[in-house]
Amino acid sequence: LRVLAQEARSLSCITGIQRMKHTAYACLSIMAGTQGDGKNSLAYSLQALEGVDKPDTNYYFLFGFLQGDALLQMGRLEEAEQVYTAALFGFKENGLKELAARIHICLAHVFFLKGELEQALGWVHSILPWNSADLGKNFWLTYIYFPKDALTCIQILTAGKDPLASALLTEAYTFLQDRAARIENEPMRQAYLENFPWNQEIIRLWQAANHQG
Repeated sequence: LRVLAQEARSLSCITGIQRMKHTAYACLSIMAGTQGDGKNSLAYSLQALEGVDKPDTNYYFLFGFLQGDALLQMGRLEEAEQVYTAALFGFKENGLKELAARIHICLAHVFFLKGELEQALGWVHSILPWNSADLGKNFWLTYIYFPKDALTCIQILTAGKDPLASALLTEAYTFLQDRAARIENEPMRQAYLENFPWNQEIIRLWQAANHQG
């Protein structure tokens, strides 16, 4: 993926197709973040933003999800909070409810890392259904895009001794297993489950809760 992103970036410079360049830098930012390289993730996110007009939805997507996540990973919590807050406003202004919901999780993560549990719980509860029976595929696909977001919610709910933590953990584990089952290539399937720290942690937590592993 990194090679493809670099090729797309080079091609965009030749053809002048800017969207391809933004996408390439976004992919590089995500890859760096996945590998724990917050510094390069931030650098690539800033390059992805170059030339994107502020009112454009793509601006808020790149700004909120890439720059914010990179700052969070680097421990620059106040800056991350400012970025997420601005992105949240942008998504709401453009009527993007689902994307705004993901920012709620990001802000919850910020406050959790700052040690402000009540604030963190408030952001999580703002998107989670109060009834655990309402958790399910439609909720998952609508509001929680990435397993790492689910893990953030699980950790915060667990810290707050909220019973929804168990229900969400089961949903997250089931979601991972269902997605993995659709990967026909065995090495790729194992890589999906084992090479991403948030996937590993969800599996570990589920096994511990169910006395497995």
